[in-house]
Amino acid sequence: MSRSPGVVHTDKVLDVLAGGGAPSDLSASWRRSGHLHALDPASRLPSYRLDQADIAAAHNGSANS
Repeated sequence: MSRSPGVVHTDKVLDVLAGGGAPSDLSASWRRSGHLHALDPASRLPSYRLDQADIAAAHNGSANS
């Protein structure tokens, strides 16, 4: 039985995050996503984007800390 494309993709991303894979712009993007932004390549949750009001509220709140 073959593995699903999603599982194969997740395995490739996890390999790059562990230091494997050939250097490329794509692998650099996966590293930023995994290490800097802590995104989980195995997550099936939909993406969430902040709108301008959320960004302004977060910015204004952090200025008062």
